[in-house]
Amino acid sequence: MKREHSLPSPSHHMIVERADWSAILQARREGVSWNNLRTRYGMSAVGMAIFEESAVAVRMLLELGCPLDSEKLLDGSVFSPLWSALEKGLPTIMDLLLQAGADPNEAHPDYISPVYYASKKGLLEETLVLCKHGCVPNVDLTPSPLKMWIDHLAPYKDENTSQ
Repeated sequence: MKREHSLPSPSHHMIVERADWSAILQARREGVSWNNLRTRYGMSAVGMAIFEESAVAVRMLLELGCPLDSEKLLDGSVFSPLWSALEKGLPTIMDLLLQAGADPNEAHPDYISPVYYASKKGLLEETLVLCKHGCVPNVDLTPSPLKMWIDHLAPYKDENTSQ
């Protein structure tokens, strides 16, 4: 017997925009593709979970096999789950993404590498998470996180003095 609804089901983009995790879980059980579980602007469900800063939702989505790749949004910008979590200062979510296979050396058009960004911005927990997951801190263009931390934490040096 076909089940009838008195109210129409919300479209898939609305359940993602409302961050309705139980509805997203149900949609996946019903075979809705990850590509259809996006906001009207193209952000993925995991992107919304990061936007909402919900480690629980990110964990659930990762357990369901959500994609971790960078994606082009409808406005032409690029969204990366790892870079979004890094820029928002969410080391717990970064750790979850990296455990699930995100690339700790993922390139960014404006920065050399995630560990460079984290070290330069003084994000200790984020730097440690990236190093724990195998980032490559010592490349030709990127100083080591330790050197960057020393530079970041060193007291201000007056250019007019010899010290």
